[in-house]
Amino acid sequence: MKQGIFQSEKIMMTAKCFSQRNRRSALHDSSLHAHRTA
Repeated sequence: MKQGIFQSEKIMMTAKCFSQRNRRSALHDSSLHAHRTA
C-alpha cells in the first residue's frame, strides 16, 4: 500500500516538473517567434 502511494507521489512530482519545463519552453518559443516576426 505504502509503496503505491510513494509511486504516485513520485509521478506527480515528475509531472509537475515536466509541466513547468513545458511552460518555460513554450514561453521561450513564443518570445522567439515574436522576435522573429518583429
